Amino acid sequence: MTEICETMRLGKNHQLFIQLLGFNQKIKGKNHVVFRNKEHIIIDLFLNDEDTTKTMLRSFFVNYIKLLKVNYLSLQEIQNKIPIKENYNDSNITIIIGDDVLTITPEWYNTLPKNDLINKWWMIFDYAFNFDNKI
Repeated sequence: MTEICETMRLGKNHQLFIQLLGFNQKIKGKNHVVFRNKEHIIIDLFLNDEDTTKTMLRSFFVNYIKLLKVNYLSLQEIQNKIPIKENYNDSNITIIIGDDVLTITPEWYNTLPKNDLINKWWMIFDYAFNFDNKI
């Protein structure tokens, strides 16, 4: 079982992820963590003993997307807020996250969901930021 306090403490890789989405994190209590951005979007999460840092970050990401949907943003507008760009050149696929090019193989890329953008984005972020480890 993971200590909740340890779950809420982010590694540099986790911090880079939430900062890339324009948020910062604040621990509010024993099992309460808050993510805020400059647009006054606030995401409150209450964690269970069995939650991992990766689970917390996935909940944050999914809740962020849900908030964007609730505000009636189109999928295109939501996609513009996610800092992932895919480029296709001569059967070569390049993924850019923020300003960094992600090194991928065609085999890995082909495992990504084709029709589920939210899970696709999550899997790309997970691959890029190595959420299972605190770095």
